[in-house]
Amino acid sequence: MESGKYTLGYKTVLKSFRNWKGKLIIIAKCCPPHRKSEIECYSMLAKVGVHHYNGNNNVDLGTSSGKYFRVCCLIIIHPAIAFGTVLHVISTSVLGITPILHDINGTRDTGPET
Repeated sequence: MESGKYTLGYKTVLKSFRNWKGKLIIIAKCCPPHRKSEIECYSMLAKVGVHHYNGNNNVDLGTSSGKYFRVCCLIIIHPAIAFGTVLHVISTSVLGITPILHDINGTRDTGPET
């Protein structure tokens, strides 16, 4: 995700809800049930959309966002190109295809360069 603002992780997602920030939250399939229910409760109060990411594990959501670690949930705060990228990741996860990041211009990004 090249531009736009998003945060990764359970604690920062809850902080974003408390500050009334956020447009869309993505929850991994392997997120613990008590965390998932708490995030969904906060999202109803803040009127933020929720998407359940159907990747194989938490590592897939982290890789889709360009990180090399597990991610339980992420929230998009400022929807710029990041929002278009995440929508593409969502559409590929629904179809069961390995997520490959694309930005709005259509250029291909397979993750961070090493």
